[in-house]
Amino acid sequence: MTQPSDRAAQTLRDLGLTDAPLSALEREDALFVLTPDTLLFQDAGGTRRVTLRDLTRIHSDQEGTLRVETPAGTALSASLLGFDPGAVQTFFGGVRDATARAKEQPTSPLPQPDAAKTFAPAPTPAPAPARAATPAPRTAEPQPEPQRPAPQPAHAPEPQVLQSPVHTDPAPTPVPDAPAPAVQERPAPTPVVISSSAFSPTRPDPKGPDLSRAPEARPAPAPATTSAPPAPVTAATVTPVAPTLRGSAGAAATLARQADLASGLPGRLRVLGVVLFLGAVALAVFQFTGGERTAGLWTLLAGGVGTIALVSLADIARLLVSLAHAVGDGSGVMDVD
Repeated sequence: MTQPSDRAAQTLRDLGLTDAPLSALEREDALFVLTPDTLLFQDAGGTRRVTLRDLTRIHSDQEGTLRVETPAGTALSASLLGFDPGAVQTFFGGVRDATARAKEQPTSPLPQPDAAKTFAPAPTPAPAPARAATPAPRTAEPQPEPQRPAPQPAHAPEPQVLQSPVHTDPAPTPVPDAPAPAVQERPAPTPVVISSSAFSPTRPDPKGPDLSRAPEARPAPAPATTSAPPAPVTAATVTPVAPTLRGSAGAAATLARQADLASGLPGRLRVLGVVLFLGAVALAVFQFTGGERTAGLWTLLAGGVGTIALVSLADIARLLVSLAHAVGDGSGVMDVD
């Protein structure tokens, strides 16, 4: 609900507040009360109050937590869970309007209490003669002079009145002069930025002399003429073509030598295959006689497969040796041509 209830009025009376409640927002364990000058919240944790003149912002998050902000920070934090959403909107709309009215009212009464406090002693001397009141606060020393001669005080106030405006005129003039240089000091940092940017064009300056040094390298065509003689060296580049042919012939000779060395490899592989087969047969016979027929069978089978593999490898080696000899002979014929 938003209309003030007996609960809201009783809460204000318990707190010693005489203001009448404008509206209220109630829940079983919490209560919001709005008065012309104060927003009050009471729950199991206690009572918190916020002056409407100090209130700057009211907002809530997705979790339903309400926060009332003042220039000093968060003055009030409360949960809106359990309140009627429509009543919440209506109540805080009234808070917004009451805050606007409260901020408009204090502008005029604020100077009144200040004036009453500062000028409290002033009304007491006011009933005294007005002529004596004006010179008394301004100059306290000329008071003993009018006590000696009675007719002299009439002439004394005339020069005092002339001197007082003279002193008051220069007094305000130096006051505005003081902030003037202060304002001039603030733009001082701006030239600092300009100075920092001024350094950037100085960097390309050394590039100028670099360009001037570049033409100095132009008189160096004399050594360029010395580089011309290497041109005939191109004839020497033609000579490496002959070594390339020699290299191919040398490679052919090397291949022929390797073929000669590997020419005996096929025969050795065949001999190794025969030895492997004979060894496998002997071992298989020994295993058969020992009663290990399965092991003997596997030994005989492995020996036969190994022998076939070695014989095949010997044939491949012989073929490679023949190809190497053929390549060597062919390259030799090319060299002769």
